[in-house]
Amino acid sequence: MKRLIFLILSILLLLIISTPLCATTIFYNVSNTGGNTWEFSYTVKNDSLSVDIEAFSIFFDYGLYENIAVTGVADDWEADGVEPDDIYGYEDDGYYDAWTYDAAIAVDQSLSGFSVSFDWLGDANETPGVQYFEIYDVDYSVLDEGYTQLADQGGSDPVPEPSTLILFATGLLGYLLSRRRVS
Repeated sequence: MKRLIFLILSILLLLIISTPLCATTIFYNVSNTGGNTWEFSYTVKNDSLSVDIEAFSIFFDYGLYENIAVTGVADDWEADGVEPDDIYGYEDDGYYDAWTYDAAIAVDQSLSGFSVSFDWLGDANETPGVQYFEIYDVDYSVLDEGYTQLADQGGSDPVPEPSTLILFATGLLGYLLSRRRVS
């Protein structure tokens, strides 16, 4: 009986650990358009979110970005850019917000055409990079969140890597099972 309970708990632990950490990926390319003015171009991919993506926000850290302007939006989508601001002493991040009523992104689909220009206030020797994003529904409930990823420059699909926790749990389970067999 103890073995059965141990086996069931181990399988449940592996299932919990192996669930995707992020069901959505937003890839970006970044280019300098002159001086400290840059542009991000985004591709949104619905990897495994159980619902179609109808809205998302990508955040611009206060103190690193200003003069945010929407330069592109996919067909049948709307977008707005909001400046980072200091509101009564509270530093509030800016964001690029996009939504649709007719052209949601289904599971295993991706959509490009989203872009925004901005002035980079960070180190002049650095390139703007990873940003926090949220996927939300029509009630503004967050469905998924994560960080943007630099688009693959090599032209091939990235190879998925197993999570560190999955590797650890598998090793621990193997160790425990082999130890029980020896006893």
